[in-house]
Amino acid sequence: MLKYHVVPLELSAAEGASPALVAQKVASLLNQFAAQGWEYLRLESVPVNTQTGCLALLSGSKPQTISMPQLVFCSRA
Repeated sequence: MLKYHVVPLELSAAEGASPALVAQKVASLLNQFAAQGWEYLRLESVPVNTQTGCLALLSGSKPQTISMPQLVFCSRA
């Protein structure tokens, strides 16, 4: 039986999100979960609907769908 674990890959614009930073963060997460016995399976892009706040609604903004990257790990239990 396989068990799955999904981890959001969170990067903010304040961090710069350079290619080197993204690679470093992904490698860190892969190593962290590998040490816990999880095997990396793939990177998924999950669509998420965002809600606008009150002020945004007044200005005519509509909810948007954004893509959230998720690292998927599995473990044989």
